Amino acid sequence: MLSRQSVRCAHAAAASRAAASKAEQITKLPSGLTVASVDHQGPISQLVLMFRAGSRYEGPNQHGLVHYLRDSVGTDSSNYPGLSLVWSSAVSGGRVNAFSTRDVYGVSLALPRDETSVGISILGHIAQPAFKPWEIEDITVPGLKVDNQYKHPYDVAYEDLHRAAYRNGPLARSVYAPKSSIGKISYKALVDFAAKHLTTGQAILYGINIEHERMVLYGDSHAPIANGQKISPVPSPYKGGEWRRPAGGSMAHVLLAGEGAPLSNAKAMAVQAVLLSSLGRSAAVQFSGSPGNAVALRAVADGCGVSAFQAAYEDAGLAGVNIVADGAHIAKAVTSVASAIKNYKCSDLEAAKRCASNDLLRAAAHSKATSVDRATQILAGLTTEDNIVDAIQQVTAGEVEAAAKKLSTKFSMSSYGNIDEVPYVDTL
Repeated sequence: MLSRQSVRCAHAAAASRAAASKAEQITKLPSGLTVASVDHQGPISQLVLMFRAGSRYEGPNQHGLVHYLRDSVGTDSSNYPGLSLVWSSAVSGGRVNAFSTRDVYGVSLALPRDETSVGISILGHIAQPAFKPWEIEDITVPGLKVDNQYKHPYDVAYEDLHRAAYRNGPLARSVYAPKSSIGKISYKALVDFAAKHLTTGQAILYGINIEHERMVLYGDSHAPIANGQKISPVPSPYKGGEWRRPAGGSMAHVLLAGEGAPLSNAKAMAVQAVLLSSLGRSAAVQFSGSPGNAVALRAVADGCGVSAFQAAYEDAGLAGVNIVADGAHIAKAVTSVASAIKNYKCSDLEAAKRCASNDLLRAAAHSKATSVDRATQILAGLTTEDNIVDAIQQVTAGEVEAAAKKLSTKFSMSSYGNIDEVPYVDTL
């Protein structure tokens, strides 16, 4: 049991950190590299080097190339052996994570604040592999096969939803390499892609709990990133469609979505956050209920799982509902949820706004996720911290209903599992 003295000390330490916390700073260097940081005086630093180099930037015959790039992190760079880079980060107490979306590719490094000088010097090298042919064959290709083998049902349906919604557009390209391309992407294609997209104009260096001056000095004088200009993404208009993938098991997994808000529009993202909270999202706190009407949740019977979700990109987005039920009940669940969205009325505005704000603030309390999310937002053009949270307070019921109408005007749907009874999207 905590003593009163320990509680007082903890509150005093938290108050001291809050008082010393500095506002987020963003600097655009002459090279084109964006450097941003926020210092909460915490003991663990989060460093992110991110590029506009997600799967939407792949060429027509390069599907899966960014998956190769992501799985090559930890292999040799042009100047250092991969084992040396990984070992140096581990000795410093750091943890390296490579990630990619349709918009971005990057590497994050979490480590003690006292070791940031070492960590930041590692980051630029480990994020840019040399793509040696023997490493691609011996390390990267086996990793791609494992990644594909262990996808969860939601991952499968999520990727298929993008194929249905964007058809042959750039945002339809999966973050996973298709089986047909595993072992087929050459090291030369990877080198050429990196030379074009892993450049200063495409990059952001973001840090939490690190001095901004140190970040700027590294980015300006020491970062091993080639100079280059920003490359705007090719537009990928929303078209709508359906993708069905039968599989074994008794459960059906369905993603029903429509056109959502782009990440670059803070106001539209705020409206969408309120809408998703009103439709009903999975509880962030165990055993807690769903505030407001949660119309999508209440449209289905017990035993069916429903949660609103979104996929936001720089210039486009999806918003909708994830539905999980056994094959015998999935038809009624999908039909009921689609009807609830089409007939949506915002009668719980204040509760939904509070829930949306709490969800965003709760997520911001986790520095690892926040560092990646905030870097992505800055690349998309949201240069003011808490833009979306602040905009939520100005959202009106009419705006939320308009977002729901836009979502339901043309549905896209993906289904996976026991889907014999899943209705087709054109019947909803």
